[in-house]
Amino acid sequence: SATLESGAISLVRLLRDGAVGFDRKKSYAMVHLKTSGIDFLIVRNGFLYFEYFVSWRDVQSNEREIPLVVFQNALIRNMRQVLNFYGQHWQDPLEEVFVLAGDLNEDVSKTIKENFPLNPRELVLKTSEAVSFDWFAAIGVGLRAFTPRRQDKEMNLLGPDAQKEFRDQHLIAFLRFWRVM
Repeated sequence: SATLESGAISLVRLLRDGAVGFDRKKSYAMVHLKTSGIDFLIVRNGFLYFEYFVSWRDVQSNEREIPLVVFQNALIRNMRQVLNFYGQHWQDPLEEVFVLAGDLNEDVSKTIKENFPLNPRELVLKTSEAVSFDWFAAIGVGLRAFTPRRQDKEMNLLGPDAQKEFRDQHLIAFLRFWRVM
């Protein structure tokens, strides 16, 4: 069948099913640096509960590049907002934040450790292969393929009719093949 989901949901699946040290019973924050901006996620019980995105345009001034201090201030300001939101909605402790920041992992982790009562940790996969963090969302969506369709209860942005449409298209293709014969 066909599914469509956000990259955040895919990352959370990867975290839940493929990350070293992930405990489904705990709540986590995640900071993900992307080409379009910073994505802040809240993960509870192994599922995405909240996503907050900050575009690079909102971070940078009129400069082409973002100075490190401007980036750090934006990270602190927005992380504070996410943690305030978390505290207003849930009581269980938030102790760790997974960081997916590529070459900036150390800078992001250091900034978080110095400004918040959270333990930053790099998302490390349960695999012997080295994988670039750019592929993490794709791997997360790929993990969904291992779940039988009848057991897949996660959100699908294509809606419940996507499976029917997928089957109909396969049936039409099959009938076209036999009609040509």
